[in-house]
Amino acid sequence: MKKSYIIHAVCILAAALICGCGSHHEGHNHEGHSHEQESHEGHNHESEGELALCAYNESIELYALYHPLEVGEKCLFETFLTALDNFKPIQQATVEASLTIGGKTFALHAEATPTTGVYHLSGTPTAAGKAVLQVTVKTKQGNSFLQVDDLTIFDDEHEAHAYLDAHAINNSNAAHFSKNQSWVIDFSTIAVGQEAFGQSIRTMAQILPSVGDEVTVSAQTSGIVTLTGNRLTEGSSIGNGQTICRIEGAGMSDDNIAVQYANVVAEYERAKSDYELNRKLFSEKLVTVSQLNSSKAVYEGAEAAYRNMQQNFSKGSQQVKAPRTGFIKQLYVTNGQYVEAGQAIAVITQNRTLQLKAEVPASQFDYLANVKSATIRKPNDKSVYTLEEVGGRIKSYGRQTESVAPLIPVTFEINNLSDFLPGTFVEMYLKTVSSEQALTVPNNSLVEEMGNYFVFVQLTPEIFEKREVIIGETDGLKTVIKNGLREGERVVAKGSVIVKLQMASGSVDPHSGHNH
Repeated sequence: MKKSYIIHAVCILAAALICGCGSHHEGHNHEGHSHEQESHEGHNHESEGELALCAYNESIELYALYHPLEVGEKCLFETFLTALDNFKPIQQATVEASLTIGGKTFALHAEATPTTGVYHLSGTPTAAGKAVLQVTVKTKQGNSFLQVDDLTIFDDEHEAHAYLDAHAINNSNAAHFSKNQSWVIDFSTIAVGQEAFGQSIRTMAQILPSVGDEVTVSAQTSGIVTLTGNRLTEGSSIGNGQTICRIEGAGMSDDNIAVQYANVVAEYERAKSDYELNRKLFSEKLVTVSQLNSSKAVYEGAEAAYRNMQQNFSKGSQQVKAPRTGFIKQLYVTNGQYVEAGQAIAVITQNRTLQLKAEVPASQFDYLANVKSATIRKPNDKSVYTLEEVGGRIKSYGRQTESVAPLIPVTFEINNLSDFLPGTFVEMYLKTVSSEQALTVPNNSLVEEMGNYFVFVQLTPEIFEKREVIIGETDGLKTVIKNGLREGERVVAKGSVIVKLQMASGSVDPHSGHNH
């Protein structure tokens, strides 16, 4: 069983201060429970208030709605279970729950509703006082345990309503965003905490091919180019040993490849004959060891030239082949073009590793020795990558500048895991190591309005307060919060813009529906 811990205390809201009503999570009809049905069906809370509790462990968010607990009265917890790895409802779970009051524990009946992720826990408290709710969630991945310590069982209805009035939340700057809404979008929340946050240097970097990742294929003879196939263009994939083109030399008066081929064959046959003759004469002690070795060296050189001709030349032409698998980055020749020996035919790249070349102001030089990581963002792309995610590392940085451009080059090497295009530019934040702690939030948490920044602070998993914050430095992924948040508060990490639009639409009053 996983070790659990509680991040949030019980969240209390009352319908006594609610001016509107809502109707979401429709279809939760709890027949046979008249009191619960009246207050939960359609979630119309015009006259009766509800309480809300939320608890977290390392993998689950537990959020429950319930009416004040009274001795001898049946209670019902409408419980929403959300997986923290994707903030989607937990499906097909077995839930076990119990209440402990004054040292005595009794089990709650658990029942799943047709709505995935929603479970009903019910039972009748037998004593008043402080109670502990314990919930075990069993899934295919294992068992997970959650506990809420500060529930209260009231002696009578009067005491329960007095408690509701005393703990009512009336926040006009809050947005209502139901679990059903958050479950169907890219949404998440996160607890705000302190972390080490060093100096960040914002810059632009150009993507370049790594040394050794590219190879230039050259002509070995002069002649006329004939490309193999119509599909061979820049950007085409090519396999190791695949023919790029042929270079026809036959019929040309100069550097005739057919003549060269014939000469190589003749030289090979002559050298082979001399070597075999000297081997025979050596066995009869008619030539010296030196003479034998000399003829052998000539033969081996002629044989190498002959094998090369056989492999790369045929019928008076050179076959230009790719030395590795990759992509054609540049194709320097066209059909019918004359090339000379040594002239570049094509550049083949694998794009497996790339270099990022950034330039930073000389004033930032003292920080470069402490740069250990970076974040990378492609233009017009919301995706942000850390240097670690792309298998990157810092290779080097310059130790001097030029008078015309007082900038220091910084070079990184990365694996091309995200289709980075050589020659283009990316935005980078170079991150330095620091022991200084700062309160941070994900950049996606921030919403900007006319130069001011806001976050949505969770009051309950369905109610979020829009709060202005003062921001500090950013590293492209997270931003320092100088004022406006406290450590431990929970904010929207993904989906802030949607929550903002929900609040601005005015279609849902923040104190209607699930207002607790």
